[in-house]
Amino acid sequence: MRMREQSGATYAQLGAAFGVSEATAWHVCQRQRSSAQEAD
Repeated sequence: MRMREQSGATYAQLGAAFGVSEATAWHVCQRQRSSAQEAD
């Protein structure tokens, strides 16, 4: 639970840093994670 809260805060920070919404940052991270799995 705690980890999810931390990751949520991280996505919010990423979104703020890149000027996008928290949801957008989350989707970007998920897409990168999927690409990494495919490469593996």
